[in-house]
Amino acid sequence: MSGIYTPVEAAIAPSQSHDDMRHGLLGHSTHEEHTNISGPKPDEPLRKEIGLFSASSIIIGQVVGSGIFSTPGSIVLLCGTPSTALVLWVVSGVVSLGGALGSAELGTMFPQNGGMIRYLSHAYPRPRALCATIMTYSVTFFCRPAAIAANTAVFAQYFFFAAGQKEYIESRDYLLRGIGVLVLTVLLVLNMVSVR
Repeated sequence: MSGIYTPVEAAIAPSQSHDDMRHGLLGHSTHEEHTNISGPKPDEPLRKEIGLFSASSIIIGQVVGSGIFSTPGSIVLLCGTPSTALVLWVVSGVVSLGGALGSAELGTMFPQNGGMIRYLSHAYPRPRALCATIMTYSVTFFCRPAAIAANTAVFAQYFFFAAGQKEYIESRDYLLRGIGVLVLTVLLVLNMVSVR
């Protein structure tokens, strides 16, 4: 095949395994360097704890979140016209689709668990897993908590919209924060009890 991209299967010689090929492409890193010693063994299958509905809900919650409810008004206001806002949404959708297709291709090239951490550790093995570790810490301590906090704040606002009590949104900020903390605590306890 010509071009920049060569499928993994086409790059492997008949006497060469996937691990040998990755070893050759990635320098001197081995499969053992990238596996978690305390986690399940590579040959041990993972148990299915999350069904289709739960997995779909998690993905939609992470991708769409509450931004779809809270940002359209400000986007239209900043764009000036609804048609400009729609063009912006379409262009953003195309860019997002490119990211999703790239993630899907990486997922087929590395079918093991780990996601973005595995991709980064294979792409940047030296210094050992530095890029993957930085990404893990930033997502764990900054990105995901900020997104969850934003979702709970929007939930509290729309809770009062649904109850017909719009005056609570402007006058009682502490109440919005309290409802957000309560919702976050309930979800945390539910996820600690069971992942289903």
